[in-house]
Amino acid sequence: MRESILKFHNDANPIYAECGGLMYLSNSINGHSMCNVFKYPSMMTKNVQALSYVISEAQNDNIILNKGEQFKGHEFHYSKIEVAGNNPKYAFKILRGRGIDGSNDGLMENNTVSSYVHTHVAACPQFGLNFARNSHSKDS
Repeated sequence: MRESILKFHNDANPIYAECGGLMYLSNSINGHSMCNVFKYPSMMTKNVQALSYVISEAQNDNIILNKGEQFKGHEFHYSKIEVAGNNPKYAFKILRGRGIDGSNDGLMENNTVSSYVHTHVAACPQFGLNFARNSHSKDS
């Protein structure tokens, strides 16, 4: 399954993942191999890393938002992703909440976006439309 997900990603198909999905798309969780879509290790922690409502703003166009659009959600996780020094490309600036590094969230690459935010899609009406637009076959 992990190899299939990596192939799906490498073929530029759209993937949107939240929280545990972000960790699954990392290269490992606590040293155990994962999908390796994002080349960063993730790990479980003893203490909560984030617990709050979140307001995010797209800092780059991506499969769910256009640059400058905002959305709301929540985060609650006992994990972290080690991205320090790796120059990650982030989809979102955190206006309220913690995200991955205290001010950014939403790793993005190809047609994949994955973040710690559990999106409240009713508070983000453009989410479904943008994802549907970005999900159709490039050959259509």
